[in-house]
Amino acid sequence: MEQFEPHLEMVKAIYNKYFSSYRWLRDDLIQEGNIALFKACQKFDASKGVKFATFAYKCIKTTMLDLIRQELRVASKYVYEDIEKVEKGAICEDINYIELKDTISRVSDDMARKVLYLALNGCNICDMSKLLNKKYVTIYKKVREIRQNLGEKIL
Repeated sequence: MEQFEPHLEMVKAIYNKYFSSYRWLRDDLIQEGNIALFKACQKFDASKGVKFATFAYKCIKTTMLDLIRQELRVASKYVYEDIEKVEKGAICEDINYIELKDTISRVSDDMARKVLYLALNGCNICDMSKLLNKKYVTIYKKVREIRQNLGEKIL
């Protein structure tokens, strides 16, 4: 356990190096990283010939990746559910329903509808590509297409 405190900065370093684009998960990622560091201290076996820093680094990074995957899976699920609600005419409290329904009703492309929904809820292109599991360039082209078809004010 004497290895825990000296390696706390490693958690922040891993976050900054690999996961700083997930600002909305910053506190959760660092908390999970600290828990992973604690578990690494308990599980570490020096007789296996691996340095503690190497072992802990892998544990922390893996735990943070797992949290991101879980959060993106959950967020993606809710995005699809919300899109279905809007398409069926259900009112969503957190968005301007009339504007969204009017705009979405003018879009026939399924991908464009999803991109439009995410954009109207404040997602940037990078977040959209992660949530929809598409390449950044694909989403960027779709945003350009929507802007050409519906006007610059939409996105």
